[in-house]
Amino acid sequence: MKIGIYGGSFDPVHFGHIFLAEDAKIAAGLDQVIFVPVKLQPFKQERQVASGVHRCNMLSLAFEEAGFKDTFQVSDFELKKDGVSYTYETLRAFREKFPDSKIYFIIGSDSIKKLDMWKNAEEILKNHDFIVGKRPGEDEDALKRKAQEITAKFGTEFVITNNRQFDISSTYVRKNVYLEDLPDRLVPVSVERYIEENGLYRELSEK
Repeated sequence: MKIGIYGGSFDPVHFGHIFLAEDAKIAAGLDQVIFVPVKLQPFKQERQVASGVHRCNMLSLAFEEAGFKDTFQVSDFELKKDGVSYTYETLRAFREKFPDSKIYFIIGSDSIKKLDMWKNAEEILKNHDFIVGKRPGEDEDALKRKAQEITAKFGTEFVITNNRQFDISSTYVRKNVYLEDLPDRLVPVSVERYIEENGLYRELSEK
């Protein structure tokens, strides 16, 4: 069984997240993608705007609307932990949970530049493979060179996807979700409705 672990704030989830997960699933032949919302990120140690419960609920709604509720799942593993969320701890836990599965970690191409700065990077790179989603405007040759450099040192496998690229950010959605001229289809309809019904991000949108 092949499992993709996809970590992030997902605050809120948008179609960029969903499409990358779908394209990663196809590129690596994944049987399952598990989204793991973070509690606190090492490089962004501020509280998330929406609670973990809200972010998990929005992810579940997005999976159902997009037709992936059977292959996409959400895990509250990091939300239940105390302190900062470190990738090596999360991946270690999923290796123990799925000992007979091949575990991939799904990242954006911007993250590959910082992989060797992650805590316990050697453990991560020697024991896991990566699916890399390209960002708009990314230098693909530089991306491949970096992947080859890490592979030569640690034996890490990189699957670089030809994913659909959308210039969407959760920050933009948070600030503009209540505007009438918000571009269509940035977030699933059910997620946009959930945000409005629960008054999420309203203070940000009014600034």
